[in-house]
Amino acid sequence: MIKVILIISCLFFTLSCGSGTSGGNPGVTSRVTIESGPYTNDGSLVMISNPYLKGIENFLISTAFAAVPITDFQFCVTKMKVKTEGESTVGVSLEAKLGLVNVSDANATTNWGQINLTKGASISEIHFEIHQDSETCSGENFTVSYNGQTITKDLEFKFRFNPAVSVNDGDTFKLGLSKIAKAVEDARAAGQFNNENISPYLENVFGDGEEL
Repeated sequence: MIKVILIISCLFFTLSCGSGTSGGNPGVTSRVTIESGPYTNDGSLVMISNPYLKGIENFLISTAFAAVPITDFQFCVTKMKVKTEGESTVGVSLEAKLGLVNVSDANATTNWGQINLTKGASISEIHFEIHQDSETCSGENFTVSYNGQTITKDLEFKFRFNPAVSVNDGDTFKLGLSKIAKAVEDARAAGQFNNENISPYLENVFGDGEEL
């Protein structure tokens, strides 16, 4: 009788625990490169996802212009939060010490660095946490610097992938900054690019993301 109970218990354990979890491979990570493309601060330049249109991308980049000239746009990235497809909320903060990201040249593609994500996960959103961290960010003591003004408030720059993207080794995720830059410019133009007033401008703003 005891032997039968042990066999049944072992069988139950195998069925309940042997299938793993959905949405990726627990404990297995992939290294993903993050970059942003050319943008404007009036939100007018969208990323080109259609492969048949890639051939004219250089022309659009060369003729793109910002509603207000961008001479300075830098921010300090230290952490991130990730939302996977089917989840209603983003996860907990994860390390993403990308450091000082300088996208002051609005006509350039900028490499932010690399992050670790769960291999095979289906990512619908990434929220990059912007913190004041002079040690990580080349001695700079701001969270965001924009056209000669700086703030020190903790913020999040959010990006949405539609459709969601599956994480594989060596992937590159390209981010569109136009909507975020527009929110920052709107705050500056209204005299509210400061620690007290900046948050509402960015809270519900999502940049666009795609997998290259």
